[in-house]
Amino acid sequence: MEKKKKKKKKQKKKKKTLLAIKLKRLIFQPLCVYFKVCRILFYFLRYII
Repeated sequence: MEKKKKKKKKQKKKKKTLLAIKLKRLIFQPLCVYFKVCRILFYFLRYII
């Protein structure tokens, strides 16, 4: 019984880490795009001014 419980806990941890990775991707990918756009806009503004 104890061994089975330990296995279940490990599986839950794995699922949590996978969810965390998915959430990080969902959050960081748009942030990366946002920063790239901001950088491009910043260079454009500097070039114009």
